[in-house]
Amino acid sequence: MLSLGTLRSFIAVAETGGIRPAARRLGLSPAAVTDHVSQIERELGTTLLLRRPQGLHLLPSGATLLPFARTMLETSARAREAVTSNGIAFAASSNTGIYMLLPLLAAFERETGLRVDLWVGSNPEIRARLLSGLSVCAVMEWWTPETGFEARPWRKEPLVLITAPDHPWVRREQINLEDLAAETVLGGEPGSGTGRILRAGLGEIVERLSLRTGFNSTEAVKQGVRAGLGVSLVLASAVREEIAAGMLAAPRLEDLSLSKTLWIVMLADTPAEAPAALLAGRLKTAG
Repeated sequence: MLSLGTLRSFIAVAETGGIRPAARRLGLSPAAVTDHVSQIERELGTTLLLRRPQGLHLLPSGATLLPFARTMLETSARAREAVTSNGIAFAASSNTGIYMLLPLLAAFERETGLRVDLWVGSNPEIRARLLSGLSVCAVMEWWTPETGFEARPWRKEPLVLITAPDHPWVRREQINLEDLAAETVLGGEPGSGTGRILRAGLGEIVERLSLRTGFNSTEAVKQGVRAGLGVSLVLASAVREEIAAGMLAAPRLEDLSLSKTLWIVMLADTPAEAPAALLAGRLKTAG
C-alpha cells in the first residue's frame, strides 16, 4: 500500500526536479527520499522517473501518478482537520433548534471553547444525517432504535393548545376533546412528532380531527393560527413569547395533558471525553 510519507517524497522530487532539493524541502536525507521513491516503484512495478545527469524527469507513469498522489495528501489533510477540529457536527429538529437549544449551545461554546456546527431540519432529515455520519450528535422529537446508536431522553416538553387571541375559546375556562374535534387543527401530520403525540394521547378521537396539513414549520402554524385558519397544539417553548405578548392565546384542554419526549441521539461507542459526548452531557444536565 502506498504510504503518505513516500508519496510526499515523490511529489517533492517531481516538483523540484531532484533528490537533493526534495530532501531539503522535506528535511530528510537524500538517501531517505531515494528510498521512498524506490518503494513506490517497487509497489507499482514500474519506473516513475528518468534519471539523467542534469536531473530527474517524470516518465508517463510518474506523470499519471502525480495528480493522484496530490489528491491523496489533500484528502488526508482534510480528514485530519475534520477529525481534530473543535467543531461538533450537531443537528436538531426545528422546534428544539430554534426555540430551546440556542442559549444552551452558546453557553457551551463560551465555557468550553468548542464550536457547535448546528444544522436544523426535520426529524427524517436528521436521522439520515446521523446514519450517513454528517452529524455525530442530535436532539430529536422521535427516534426509532438503530444499531450502533444510543438515544437518551433529554426532557419532556408540554404541548399547549393555541388559538388566535380573539377566538371564542379564549373566554372559556377549559376546552374539551369534543370541542377540539369540531375545530380545524393546523398541522399534526401522521409522520410528524406532534402527529405521533396526538395519535398516542387522543386515542380514537384523533381520527375525527379536521387536520389542515401542509404547514411545514411551527412558525407557519403560528401564523396560520393568528390569521384565524384554525387552532393547533405545539410545544410550549415555541409560543411562550407570543402568549406573553397577547399575540396568541392558550386555552386549557380539559382532563388532558400532552407532552413530547425529546431525545439526545449519538453513536453508541462515542468516548466520554469526545466533544460530542461532552455536549450531550452538558445538555442533559441543563435539561
